[in-house]
Amino acid sequence: LQEYTIERILGAGGFGITYLARDNNLQCQVAIKEYLPNDLAVRAAGQTVLPRTDSDTHGYQVGLERFLAETRVLASFRHANIVRVNRFFEANHTAYMVMDYEHGQSLRDWLAAHPDIDEALVKRMFLPLLDGLEVVHKGGIVHRDIKPANIYVRDADGSLVLLDFGAAR
Repeated sequence: LQEYTIERILGAGGFGITYLARDNNLQCQVAIKEYLPNDLAVRAAGQTVLPRTDSDTHGYQVGLERFLAETRVLASFRHANIVRVNRFFEANHTAYMVMDYEHGQSLRDWLAAHPDIDEALVKRMFLPLLDGLEVVHKGGIVHRDIKPANIYVRDADGSLVLLDFGAAR
């Protein structure tokens, strides 16, 4: 996919598929989110994405334009606790958002392994994340799907990063 080699699927949801990929120019891993709304689109021959039916064409196009507009806004955010969007592009009749790949685990899984965290640790972890969320809100974006599965605990330092803006508006 352009200068990226798809390695595997990281996750899939109602709005698209997120892949682990290798940036062949920079020689690093990235996450790529593909706009592929389940209810409006299908993958046709090869990598091409098309509306499911003729009546889905308008909704698919509106969603694609919204995905691109929101990606532009997300790419403008520079906060350590918000996943960084590095670029986006259109190909295969759809769009792709290229983000930093965050090494870690979901907060959901982390909490299951750490059931007895104290208030001080909660504050240390969540206050910076809330600062990042404020940046997002000031940018006119509402996440709409904040949950432990969409927040990652980084392996490197235990900090939190908000991922998956698929339901954002």
